[in-house]
Amino acid sequence: MLYCLAYGLRKGWGTDYQGYSNLFEGKSRLSIEDYEPLFQAIVIFLRQISDSSVIFFVVASAMTIFSYIYVLKNNRDILGLGLSLFYLSSAYQASNLIRYFMALSITYIGIDLALRKKWFSSIIILLVAVLIHAGISIFIVMILPFFKFKMFLNLKYNILLYIVTALVSIGSVQSLFGDIIYKGLTSLNFGGLQLIKYADRDIVNNYILGTAWGDVDKSIFYVIFNWLYGFLFIILGHRLIKQMPNINNIEFYYQIGVWGAIFGNIAVNTEILYRISISFTYLSSFVYAYIIKYNKRLSINPVIFVLFILSVVYMCIFSLKQIYRDFDVLYIWN
Repeated sequence: MLYCLAYGLRKGWGTDYQGYSNLFEGKSRLSIEDYEPLFQAIVIFLRQISDSSVIFFVVASAMTIFSYIYVLKNNRDILGLGLSLFYLSSAYQASNLIRYFMALSITYIGIDLALRKKWFSSIIILLVAVLIHAGISIFIVMILPFFKFKMFLNLKYNILLYIVTALVSIGSVQSLFGDIIYKGLTSLNFGGLQLIKYADRDIVNNYILGTAWGDVDKSIFYVIFNWLYGFLFIILGHRLIKQMPNINNIEFYYQIGVWGAIFGNIAVNTEILYRISISFTYLSSFVYAYIIKYNKRLSINPVIFVLFILSVVYMCIFSLKQIYRDFDVLYIWN
């Protein structure tokens, strides 16, 4: 309820906030008919209850909340921690991609139904999601092979794929080495070669690295903790599924998380691909909770565990920090 109120009563918080607020209240240049039919139906129904967009945002956030509660209904031992990690890690994008998250929430329920072999109900629910946001169909198609094939259970294969994709990821490589190149150039002075002129951060990012990735959210700390977030998930999650295989559908969700981490490296600079990658990552959030809660049973090295905790905490704080940095209205309410 607190989450629903925080998101529902917010004012101007989120990239799409004003657009959907205006659409709901009839102030948008776009017509409701420009959207998918079920989304139209939701808006028209809610307008009968209230003409304020507050109700729309409350309902949208409630869909996000209760869908993940539904996913975790059989994982009560980590329910609180699992929900917390999901909420915190997804806070920034949930405030931005409002309609996409409405569809994503419904999709998560459809996935859970499919795992329980309730195929007809699952198909109906997934169709509902597509009729809210057609773009969710890409995520649905990409997740289908995971129901049939076990593609990411080989630890060495997973680590290799993750490292390779992390290294070829333009954003990660540029972010990591941009600062290094900048500091290196400032310490060199070859007189006539005038290499010192490249010490300007914008020049380093644009001409040496190819694009401007010099903003704070892609700092060397972000890159390191982001890499650790996925890398340690792959290693410790694999230990979890080997030592505690009876956790409900844990292999499936582990593979989802591995693919989310790997695909996220590739999709870093493409909006639609990035949306898909986080759809996988958020779905597997509760696997992190299991690793944290049962770290002693998993015999995790204390140093590794501390690094794991630091990466999880950093990525959650980063999500909230993005909200404040981008919108500067974290504590402004409607």
